[in-house]
Amino acid sequence: DRELNTLSWRYTDMGGYKDKTEKYITDMMNCPFDLLCERNSADTDCTLRLYNIFYKELSNESLLTLYNNVTMGLQPILTESEYRGVRVDTDKLEYFATKYRGIIEDIEQRLRGIPGIQEVEKTLKPKRKGDTPKFNFASPDQLRQLLFGVLKLNSVNITDKTKKPSTDQQTLKVLSRHNETAKLLLEFREYSTLY
Repeated sequence: DRELNTLSWRYTDMGGYKDKTEKYITDMMNCPFDLLCERNSADTDCTLRLYNIFYKELSNESLLTLYNNVTMGLQPILTESEYRGVRVDTDKLEYFATKYRGIIEDIEQRLRGIPGIQEVEKTLKPKRKGDTPKFNFASPDQLRQLLFGVLKLNSVNITDKTKKPSTDQQTLKVLSRHNETAKLLLEFREYSTLY
């Protein structure tokens, strides 16, 4: 439900349609019927809009076969796992969490020492008075400013949506062959995804 709400803001003009029923989120049984109908109708409308957007994207990227055969093929197994649960070795999970947290902190410390990152940080506006802005390694705009503005690297790909230089995984892989900062950013992203 939260994911649908996030996607509605990101990809449609329907963001916030669930606000009227938010106070009933933990007790939908007491939500007025007309509000519940409106919310469920909007859920359906939003789902259809998202389907149309993502279907087109999958088709444009030649990923429909993969989606239909692999993702949808795994759906019954994933549903069963979600229903029954999955055993997790919590000790091993904690071990890897600690290990990856340390690796991520090390990479972040190395990145923060790079003059280009510090240069970008000087241009950032604080969110609150007195705050010192920090480079956000998940921000495509800040990465773009660093890689293509400060470091003057050549753009590899352009995003379909914004028509700006891409900072995606593939771009970082290509750039990392010739640039240590891009290599560290790629490592940071890979470990952050695992963590």
